[in-house]
Amino acid sequence: MVNETQQRRFDIVGSLPLELTIQVIRYLDCTDIIRSQRVSKQWHALLSSEAILKQSLREKLTSLGLDLKGTNVPIDNANRYFQWHHRIQYGRPIKKIFLPWTAESTLSPVTARGITYHSRRLCYFIRSDQDIYILNLETGERSTYSRGYGNIWTMIKGTALSDRYLVEVAAQPLGQLYSTVATVWDMQTSQRLINRLPDYPRLSSFVKDKVVISCGHGGVDCSVYIWDLTSNLIQKVEGRFSDPSMLHIAPDEDVLVVFEVNWKMATPLVWQSKWSLTTGKLLEEKQFCLPLEGRFHISPHKRTIFRALFFDSTFSYRTVSWHALARSNGKQADLHLIYDYTADELRARWIECAGLHREPYNFNRPAILTPNFTYYFALNIKQPAVYNVPSSTTTLLPDKLDTRVVAGSESLQGRFAPFFHSFGDQEVFGLAGEGGVQLWFFNPNFVPDLLDGKLLRLGNNH
Repeated sequence: MVNETQQRRFDIVGSLPLELTIQVIRYLDCTDIIRSQRVSKQWHALLSSEAILKQSLREKLTSLGLDLKGTNVPIDNANRYFQWHHRIQYGRPIKKIFLPWTAESTLSPVTARGITYHSRRLCYFIRSDQDIYILNLETGERSTYSRGYGNIWTMIKGTALSDRYLVEVAAQPLGQLYSTVATVWDMQTSQRLINRLPDYPRLSSFVKDKVVISCGHGGVDCSVYIWDLTSNLIQKVEGRFSDPSMLHIAPDEDVLVVFEVNWKMATPLVWQSKWSLTTGKLLEEKQFCLPLEGRFHISPHKRTIFRALFFDSTFSYRTVSWHALARSNGKQADLHLIYDYTADELRARWIECAGLHREPYNFNRPAILTPNFTYYFALNIKQPAVYNVPSSTTTLLPDKLDTRVVAGSESLQGRFAPFFHSFGDQEVFGLAGEGGVQLWFFNPNFVPDLLDGKLLRLGNNH
């Protein structure tokens, strides 16, 4: 007979077939896997085996938005990625750095400044200034790029970075209407490219060396243009659109996917079309209904949908587009459109931010760090929150931001609504306020020391 001590020591997980053990492990958080490795030598060997870690590691890399499908990631590095995923999921940075604005920089409110971030480079500027600045977070060096708009009144619509290019899309008066001015700086050669397009800029997407811009007046009868930065050629898509809601660029497959959504229908109707990035010709199209899942049910005639980000966020084969829906009670609900190119599937997810809904048009822009994690800033309590896409939950983060970030925002009451720029990627989350910029670092292999005490300068001073 099996005695009581043997029953207590019976290892049910270790006794399972490997195939069943893998299925059980899939339900564990990466932190649980690391903790479970300490249970016993047998568990450590089991949970550290390639068969167990490979599937979980692949899921964590996808969740982080890391395109490592063609890279053989050593299993020995799995715990590092698990810890990275845990830190970004629960808002526990390895290090925080505060970068204050210089005195002359604070003369313009943060609503007049612009912030964008990509690949360890922070881009910032005053919208009325003639220069754009990029701070390299690895080296601490600052670069300056001249816009060259002169005295022409210009409305900056969006700025984006890639590994090589800096892109800015703006609107300028053209008679009684507007035109689109798109400027690209090649950061390797310092070359500047400028193109002017008819009509007002509505939406843009930027992946690798392809920039796609939709232009139109009043949100109807829009045109879509594809700008190949390598050849500096612009191709007009052979179609007319009614204010696209989302764009996805798949440069390796030479495909542009355009989504148009009729939000006024009880179940929104989507027109999806695919176009060649090279020729601008139609490849295929289809229509389908988009279920609005979640607890928010808003009658169609009370919906007011507006885009809050000019550039969509693309992670390899997946694009996330953030929209805001103004409700009849004066509050605002946030909506993510998520397109998976591999599965050719579009989904809508409500961002259920209890206590974080804001007045229409007075919102804190979110930072879509990865396909699964979006960071917000709760204005009323001045505390960050993270939205977890797989679980559809929003959690206030335990680590609060440096109080110097929000310093001075109270004095803007009556002149400007308190406004903060959120930005970042899977390595860094940042928030810019009246006092400066705070950066949170999550990647164990990227914790720079050169930025301590650095000032964010605007202008020609050094």
